[in-house]
Amino acid sequence: MAKTSMRQSPEWAKLCQGSTGGVKELQALPKEAWGERSTILEVQLRTGKMPESFVHIATPMMAKGKYIDNALEHRGLAIFSVLWRVESAAWYAKLKIWQEKWIHPEVYGARGGHESLHSAWPAQARIEESILRGQGRCAATMDYSKFLNMFDPDLYMDMLTDMGYPKALAEVQRDMYTRLIRHIKVAGSFGDELAPTCGMGQGCSLTLIAANATVTIEFLMLDKITPTIYKGAFIDDRSLDCHKVEELKKGIEAIVEMDTIMGHTTNIDTSKFLATTKKVRKTMKSIQMNGVSIKLVNDFKLLGHRCIAGGKYIRTDQNEQMQEAILRTRRIATLPAGHGEDQAFESFAHESYHCHQPVR
Repeated sequence: MAKTSMRQSPEWAKLCQGSTGGVKELQALPKEAWGERSTILEVQLRTGKMPESFVHIATPMMAKGKYIDNALEHRGLAIFSVLWRVESAAWYAKLKIWQEKWIHPEVYGARGGHESLHSAWPAQARIEESILRGQGRCAATMDYSKFLNMFDPDLYMDMLTDMGYPKALAEVQRDMYTRLIRHIKVAGSFGDELAPTCGMGQGCSLTLIAANATVTIEFLMLDKITPTIYKGAFIDDRSLDCHKVEELKKGIEAIVEMDTIMGHTTNIDTSKFLATTKKVRKTMKSIQMNGVSIKLVNDFKLLGHRCIAGGKYIRTDQNEQMQEAILRTRRIATLPAGHGEDQAFESFAHESYHCHQPVR
């Protein structure tokens, strides 16, 4: 990768399209400067060290939902150096071919030709088929608690290296996370320095490989322990479904145990469960996980798509999408001439398409 001009890579083109925050300045650099940059990359890989400027990252706090004013209900994003964002994206483009050799077929996140619908639709189809046939089926969504924030960089660099990840790249990342300094950013102001003891940044493309490896290992384990469970995942959103409650319970218990071993926590409080028949619902109501009663519902949202077992019409999703489309239309009207019309129209068209789909 070091011998290839970063400026000529497709990852660079994607990052430059409509971007600010340092990218436009990099666009002005001559190609000769990128040749010099390749020499620096070679030094990084040879020494296993990251430049000092790369270890300082801004952390803007984004609310987890609308109308949130509770400080603890915000998600800290990791905004890395623009150079590292370009470089990590270029590395990911090369490593995604290697990733396809080991990734579980039912893990869909960050893979070309795959989207969230590939995980959500099969689950809903199995649920509806069971309802039509009068068969018992149970399903669950399994949430992580602070998924990427709980990654142990040392553990993950060792694990990925054992799987075939480039050792030199792993050492560069290990050095970056060992010396990482975060600055919380609110309304343009930066807070004091924070030295995290764990976590990998979602702003780095290579973190996606670690996330997919985590879920792949769990799903391969479930293939052996509970082979009748159907699975699906998109990054940290996991879903399970099968005919037998006992089998689902066994699979969930195995996931909770493995999450703990890998330094993660399964959030039972926010996980949801549903069943297609009264008999299965009655059995599931008696289930507890880690001493917590499971949340049994008639429907749940899975990756933006709703899985329904209660046989009722739900129009709230379409109404919310319609309101969002109206809001985006108003935003388009306020854009200065020549600024982002194509992207805005594409976004509006996408929302409008989904708003006009038939209501179940």
